[in-house]
Formats: sequence, structure tokens, C-alpha cells
Amino acid sequence: PFDIIVVTAAPEQIPQPLLDQLAENGRLVIPVGAPSSVQELILVEKKKGHIEKSRLTFVRFVPFKRL
Repeated sequence: PFDIIVVTAAPEQIPQPLLDQLAENGRLVIPVGAPSSVQELILVEKKKGHIEKSRLTFVRFVPFKRL
């Protein structure tokens, strides 16, 4: 598990594998939204086994592509 994950491309939804790799008290910062539109920068925190999401600001990132 990772304490901090920073994603620099925007998926339309937060990928479950990233949430699965988040350590207890870990943080994930990820842009989320449709390609070619305004997206939201989301802070995800794992506390006591639960996922908490906070919206930080609006952004525009390149699309997230799975290989």
C-alpha cells in the first residue's frame, strides 16, 4: 500500500485499483472527469478503512488511458 498517490491524467471515475492500493491514512490526489471538459481535482483519504473524498478545484488534464 502507498501513503500518497498522485495521478497526472484524468479518468472519468476513480479506478478501484488505485483505491485498493491506498494505505490506511493514505491520500490520493486525482483529476476526475470527461476528456475535453472541465474536471475536478479530488483528494481521497482513507481513514479507519473508509474512503473520504473532497473536491479541491476545477482543472483540465489529459485523459487517463489504460494499457
